[in-house]
Amino acid sequence: MRLVVFLVVGLMASGCVAEVAGTPTAGSRSPGVFTDADPDPCGLLSPDQRRILGVGDGEESTEIPLEGARFCRWENPGGGPDWLQGGVLPSAYRLADVKRNYPSPKDELISGLPALSTSSRESIVNRSCLFFAELPDGRLATVSYFWNGRPERSTREEACGHATSALELIIATARSR
Repeated sequence: MRLVVFLVVGLMASGCVAEVAGTPTAGSRSPGVFTDADPDPCGLLSPDQRRILGVGDGEESTEIPLEGARFCRWENPGGGPDWLQGGVLPSAYRLADVKRNYPSPKDELISGLPALSTSSRESIVNRSCLFFAELPDGRLATVSYFWNGRPERSTREEACGHATSALELIIATARSR
């Protein structure tokens, strides 16, 4: 499980997900009963939400090492160097797993939900931000933001600001489904 979570984070840092930390609520889930990932990850952001975030239509990611996971990648339509990737993981994946496998995870509260923020690697900490937030149904909503431009033109705070905004919108959509 640890390797799988590490691979997902690595993919997200290279163009995948965001992470937010919090206290898992495993006690609220039935043992052995898991819910699926969101079947339409690119539909997690509406056209209006994408416009707010400054990204275009998304494209579903095809190389995902987590069983049952689905992600969408949204890029700057003007050809800018930044992009977002997000999705909702199956409930088999927990915040506790994420917390063990990422550098310096920080507990957060996003849209009232327990979450973690981190980066997939220390070497890109100023260019990326990864969040995972635990939805009420036990699944993890995740977003990663990555700045592909010159490193000196990005900060950790800026990257996490973009990722937080996207995650809040994805959480709102996931809650409404």
